[in-house]
Amino acid sequence: MRAEKAAIGERLAELLDQDRDDYGAMYQLGLEQQGCIAREDLEGLRRSCERLHSLMERIRLRQARYPAAGAWPPEAGCRRAELRGLIGQLQELRRANEAAVRELLARTREELKQLQQRRRALRGYQGARVHEARFFDGTR
Repeated sequence: MRAEKAAIGERLAELLDQDRDDYGAMYQLGLEQQGCIAREDLEGLRRSCERLHSLMERIRLRQARYPAAGAWPPEAGCRRAELRGLIGQLQELRRANEAAVRELLARTREELKQLQQRRRALRGYQGARVHEARFFDGTR
């Protein structure tokens, strides 16, 4: 029984360490996204989002292999606390990135609105062109 619990504890520790590594990679991707947002590099942002989603899927699949909650050894609590802290930092970074994206979107919408106003004004001026003058004496 003790050997079985030790094996479960070792397997759980390995899974939690892998989660920690993946959450750390997600944090680094969040920092990368911050740079993409600042540079307005939408293609880079898209690629980093794809990598982020693949990490999230890996974590989800790994967590399905966790042992039942009652089988967790007490020493796993330290690793779980470390993961909670890392996840908290990741959430803060995500919130900051979302706010920056909302700001970028608002700025882009304002630029688009100004561009549309310029186009309307240009069309209005194009219709007011003076045509070739003709002499009209009132008779045919």
